[in-house]
Amino acid sequence: MNMSNNLHILLSSLRQKGHKITSVREAVLEIFLKEERPLAAADVLIRLKRRGLIPHKTTVYRELEFLLDQKLLREVVFDDGQIRYERLGEGHYHHLICLSCKKVAKIELADDLEKEEKTIERKMKFKVKRHSLEFYGVCANCDKR
Repeated sequence: MNMSNNLHILLSSLRQKGHKITSVREAVLEIFLKEERPLAAADVLIRLKRRGLIPHKTTVYRELEFLLDQKLLREVVFDDGQIRYERLGEGHYHHLICLSCKKVAKIELADDLEKEEKTIERKMKFKVKRHSLEFYGVCANCDKR
């Protein structure tokens, strides 16, 4: 399914739930459908301005919160502490982060961590709601330098 169809389906679903579709909301959704890496709110604002939309920063944060509430995005925080957002996709994945160029790539692990989470829940009496695992290193391009 292409990005245009995905956008149409998401917008239709939101409308059916009674939500309004503003030009900013539609553009933010489209940005996350196209983007492969997590984006900070400032990144989203820059991409909106490139499209000729100049919303207030508060509007962008409100839209990000809305999309989080709708389970269309998730927050990702790397070791720099900055909150980024990425589209919730199919499957479970983690990130490879280049310390040199800051490129971020998604990686699926052969063994996801469900078994470990269940062990933690059983042994520690701790209900895991989510986890985050990132790998920091140097990508192939930066390693050649």
